[in-house]
Amino acid sequence: MERLTSVWGRVRRRVWNHRFEALAMVTFMVEVAAAGAATGASAWLGRFLGGAHAAGLPADVFLAFAACWIPLCVIDYRRCNRETALRCRVEAELEREAAANRAREEEFVAVRLAVEDVLACGGPRIVYQPIVEMATGAVVGYEALSRFADGVVPSEWFARAARVGLGEELELAAVRSALVAIEALTPDVYLSINVSPQTLCSPRLLQELHASSPRRIVLELTEHSAVEDYCEYRAAIARLRREGVRLAVDDAGAGYASFRHIVDLNPDIIKIDGSLVQGAHLDPSRRSLMIAFVSFASDLGASLVAECVEVEPEAEALRGWGVGFGQGWLFGRPAELSAERSVPVSTRR
Repeated sequence: MERLTSVWGRVRRRVWNHRFEALAMVTFMVEVAAAGAATGASAWLGRFLGGAHAAGLPADVFLAFAACWIPLCVIDYRRCNRETALRCRVEAELEREAAANRAREEEFVAVRLAVEDVLACGGPRIVYQPIVEMATGAVVGYEALSRFADGVVPSEWFARAARVGLGEELELAAVRSALVAIEALTPDVYLSINVSPQTLCSPRLLQELHASSPRRIVLELTEHSAVEDYCEYRAAIARLRREGVRLAVDDAGAGYASFRHIVDLNPDIIKIDGSLVQGAHLDPSRRSLMIAFVSFASDLGASLVAECVEVEPEAEALRGWGVGFGQGWLFGRPAELSAERSVPVSTRR
């Protein structure tokens, strides 16, 4: 019964959607029946009257069938209108798609040219931000940060470069520019450089690091998409560690830098995302998370760096919870290499 009801409902919807054509067809069938009846009656009347009206028979038949074709013309007219409207919609959609494709191609070319201009100039400008030991305030390392002339955030620049097939080229250019600082820094200070998982696995990265001092380099793994297979990354990390390079996981606790991500890569340094650090001294849940990070890093044998430390109460709380190292405006803002040489960085304790 339900199936019958469903079928009947579909039939009714179709009849309603095509009600004008249905009305025209019913009219056509009625007219055909009427024309047949009129033709038969006219023929009988002609024979009865001895052919007096027989001459009018062809004209009657012609007029009857001419009237029958009117509904067919109406149906064909409405069908043509629907097909025309559909064709117009399809053509408009195709035109919009073509315009979108042209816009994407133009954007692709513009982005690629912009990235190629940066590469032609030797890569992005590099600034360096100190990383300090929380207990003593001593500088233990510097993070190399890329800066671009248009002020767009570096992550967006590297994402655009990746979309046009120049992501690795731009990252390697930034690595080369950052490595210039190695000779200017004291021997007990390391240099931390950001790389994506894709560049981490590139043989060209190891070639660039060979020309410098690999044992003083920390690679910060920045990630904007989930890692499905860690085998390739573990193999690349093993090759780098044989050269003395250390690994740091950036933005831990945010995005894709999950605890599983940290456990699978076994980093030497864990950098806690700044969104979790800021205001931690006022938030019991953040305090509990920091204490958990300290225990977690201790079990893994990794150093812990708190990012975006900006006020002394945050630093004091982090020291009390056992966070070993900190980075942020409280300890020093990013500066160019010349400034790093001439201005010693100290903490405000």
